[in-house]
Amino acid sequence: MFKNYTHTVSPKTDQERILDLLAESEYVFHLTGSRFFKTHTSLSDWDFFVQDDFRKGGLIVGTIRQFLYKNQFALMPKSDYLSTAQGINDVYQHLAANVQIQVIVDAGKKEKIQASILKNDNLMQIIKMRNKDRIKGMWETLYSLPSIDENSREVPVNKISMIEAVKDFSGAGLKESKDFVEQVLVPHFIGEEPTMKVKIPRFCWTI
Repeated sequence: MFKNYTHTVSPKTDQERILDLLAESEYVFHLTGSRFFKTHTSLSDWDFFVQDDFRKGGLIVGTIRQFLYKNQFALMPKSDYLSTAQGINDVYQHLAANVQIQVIVDAGKKEKIQASILKNDNLMQIIKMRNKDRIKGMWETLYSLPSIDENSREVPVNKISMIEAVKDFSGAGLKESKDFVEQVLVPHFIGEEPTMKVKIPRFCWTI
C-alpha cells in the first residue's frame, strides 16, 4: 500500500506496473523525494521509503528485501545514498522502472519530518536549492533535534551544516543564521514555542 500517494493508473508500462505492484502489496511505501515535495519533472524518479523489518537481535527475520528482490529491485552501493543520518539501511533501484525504495529504521519519524518540511516555505527553499550537501545538512539537523541539549554551548556538526545552509540561501550573516537555527528552528521541531521571531534578508520565518 502507499502513504502520501494515490495511484489509480492501470498498468501499461514497466513503471506503471511496478507502482501498481507496490500499491497492492502488504507493505506501506511512503512517497518521498521530489515527487513528495512537488519539485519533480516528468523524468524524475519515483522515490519511496518503507519500514525495515530486517534486524532483530542480529537475525534476518524480515521479508521486505525478499519482496524487493523477487520483483527485480537491485541493491544500490552505499556510496550513492544521500544521507545515512535518515536511518537509511539500504536503497533498492528497480532494474526496469525509474523507482527507488529506501529501507529505513523509523518510517514514522521520517514521515513526520518530511511533512513538516513540506508545510514550511523556508525549509522548502533548501529543498529547491537542489544542493545535495545542503539538503543533507538539513535532514541531519532535523533528525537530531529531539536529542539536542538546549543548555549546551556546543553546536553539533550537523547543526553547523544547517546554519551554513540558511546563510547561503538567505543572504543573512552568520550570527543571524545561527540565531534563526538555535532560537526558532530547533524549538519548533522539538515541540516548543520559539524564543524569538527572526527576520533576515529575503527570509521571514512563519510558524
